[in-house]
Amino acid sequence: MVIDHPSVARILILEPHPDVRDLMAHVVEGAGHEVVLDEEGAAPVDAMLLEPTSPVLRRVARQVLAKRPQTTVVCVSIGPPSMMGSSLRPAVHVLKPFSLGELKQALADALG
Repeated sequence: MVIDHPSVARILILEPHPDVRDLMAHVVEGAGHEVVLDEEGAAPVDAMLLEPTSPVLRRVARQVLAKRPQTTVVCVSIGPPSMMGSSLRPAVHVLKPFSLGELKQALADALG
């Protein structure tokens, strides 16, 4: 069986909880994209899934955006959109807990 994925993107996952990070990686790979786990933000990426409540991860996200401003941000958080994440201009905000389908759709919407 051949699965057609018209655009493969490199997706940086910035999530502090390993179990949630693994779930996000599963969704990203299932959508045909490449998972990047780089807490330094050095690898070139097309988009990032970010937990904006983490100050450390927000700093990494800002570093990524400083190097590559066109990087798409998808905030995935336990709380509603806030000032913490809004400064990063997220394309989409997903509330936890999310279904696999919700996260996959949000990623597809964000990547356009």
